[in-house]
Amino acid sequence: MDLFLIGIVGDCNSRQSRVVSTLGFCYTHAMSAAHQVIVYSRKGCHLCEIVKESLSKLERRGGFTWREVDVDSDDALRRQFTDEVPVVFINGKKAFKYRMAERDFLRKLEA
Repeated sequence: MDLFLIGIVGDCNSRQSRVVSTLGFCYTHAMSAAHQVIVYSRKGCHLCEIVKESLSKLERRGGFTWREVDVDSDDALRRQFTDEVPVVFINGKKAFKYRMAERDFLRKLEA
């Protein structure tokens, strides 16, 4: 994770949404280092809708962008994922299948 020094803790209050305080200094995540999240899903999948709602909500906090891939749009993806959707990848690594707790997602995002 790329971090930039912003200033002493008292100077960071206006940047609360993207600032982490560590040892008396404030840091912000580099916007160019945003994590890439892909959710493999299909139409009519209730669990997929729940995961996508969570990702949309969490995306407002920043730090990642996400996109959806319909596994039924490609024969190879359909064979790869069969009925195992949704599947969430973070930076190219499989992170979740079927369900995704928001707290666990944030933890894995920062790992």
